[in-house]
Amino acid sequence: MTLSDEQLAQAKDISVEQVRLLRRSRGATNETLDGLPVTAVRRALRRLDYPDLPNARVLFRYEQERGDDGTVPPHAQGTARARMRSLVRSTSRPPRRPVCRSGTTAARGRTGRRRRRG
Repeated sequence: MTLSDEQLAQAKDISVEQVRLLRRSRGATNETLDGLPVTAVRRALRRLDYPDLPNARVLFRYEQERGDDGTVPPHAQGTARARMRSLVRSTSRPPRRPVCRSGTTAARGRTGRRRRRG
């Protein structure tokens, strides 16, 4: 049985014009759209408002990389990597052993040898 645009619009709680837009942009039939959950139909409608979103993201990142004067600083990527390495080195210190009151570490005695438990 073939669904009309009006029936599909009523079933998915959208307008008839939105049904036609989805069919045109997605190349779908009414039966295909009827099989989709309502959340998927809403997401597809939302994406129709932003048809060129991937390119918009690229342009945003490009503008973000530029300085105030509109140019990308020379060696920007190398400088950023060097800063990240120095941050990682400064924050990743080896764990310290707890110190006893006598001034030695908890795992070793005064001679530096491990204590035997017995």
